[in-house]
Amino acid sequence: MNAANLIIHIPIKLLGDILRWLSFEGSWSLAYPTDKIANHLALSLPEIDRSRLCRQLSQFFFQSRYNKGRINPIFHYALDPKDLLDRELYHDALFQIEMLVDGKKQRANATFYSGRLHSIELPKPIAFYSHKAVQLGSVTRGDPRSTMTRAIDRLEHGREQE
Repeated sequence: MNAANLIIHIPIKLLGDILRWLSFEGSWSLAYPTDKIANHLALSLPEIDRSRLCRQLSQFFFQSRYNKGRINPIFHYALDPKDLLDRELYHDALFQIEMLVDGKKQRANATFYSGRLHSIELPKPIAFYSHKAVQLGSVTRGDPRSTMTRAIDRLEHGREQE
């Protein structure tokens, strides 16, 4: 994006995010337990990818959250290209994180798109996790076609969308 587009794009995006923040549909930081999941994921990555992911999460972004939503996308305003993870390895990638929530097994998904952390998907709505003990376990690479986003897309459209 060139400078002229950024001058127009970022204020409009910011205004929309302020309205979503006022209606409790997101914030400029990761909410519990997505913050814990992102940090745990970063620790499981090789050093260069870990530092780039940490720099992504330290930049200005907005995380959408809905009380009954399970998919929490992350929107970066102007991500520095040097902070993108390897575009081939993280073009369309899924990592599955094992969780114990009050002693019960669950699995969260962290999705990457074009080298940036795109979303953290939870098996239950984010409000379910408040005041619950969440412990994180193994992190494994998964098939990107098994994300919740793609499952919803298949239900709505009947086939895989490009």
